[in-house]
Amino acid sequence: MTQDIKRLLLWLLAGLIIIGSIILIMFSAKPTIPNDPTETISVELIEQVNDKDWKRGAASGKVTIVEYSDFQCPACGYWSTEVEKLVDEFGSDLTFVYRHLPLKSIHKNAELAALASEAAGLQGKFWEMHDKLFENQNVWSKLTGNDFKAQLANYAKDLGLDTAKFAEDLESDEVADKVNEDLASANRLGLNSTPSFFFDGKLIRPDSPAGFRNLVREALK
Repeated sequence: MTQDIKRLLLWLLAGLIIIGSIILIMFSAKPTIPNDPTETISVELIEQVNDKDWKRGAASGKVTIVEYSDFQCPACGYWSTEVEKLVDEFGSDLTFVYRHLPLKSIHKNAELAALASEAAGLQGKFWEMHDKLFENQNVWSKLTGNDFKAQLANYAKDLGLDTAKFAEDLESDEVADKVNEDLASANRLGLNSTPSFFFDGKLIRPDSPAGFRNLVREALK
């Protein structure tokens, strides 16, 4: 065996030892598990809660949760029920704020649903329409065009709204501006998924209802 071949084999052996060591380290390292069951991400809430926001619970609670949500998002539908439980439990100390983030590229009816909630809000029934939309998400999400608008009109009627005014407001600049303001706020924050929750100004990703509830409890101690 020539000297050059021996040198080449030694280099190959050294390389294999290095690669094997790296692989061993990667697979033996344990992932870091946060103590808190809810992950906190370092993003500041730029827009402060104001009088234009839709709120549930306390007008100005010890804890504030802001959600950017999409009425056609299945995960948002799930969390809407869980948030309602939080408000029922901690409502005297908790302020919940709903903001719009319709993901129009994947949810064809999300924007019009958001407009419908704001149109209902002009008649004092934003939260009633909010609940109606989430409760019936599986129904109206499958509709298109005029069928969806007709369904929204039925919801407005069920809620005792002036349906003529509702239909007019649905097309109004006032309603569109409100949804677009929330959407612009979400874009400034770099949000691209729903639901996105802010807990006292910090973006969080709740892993479970229990984790979310514990986070509120700890903040109120």
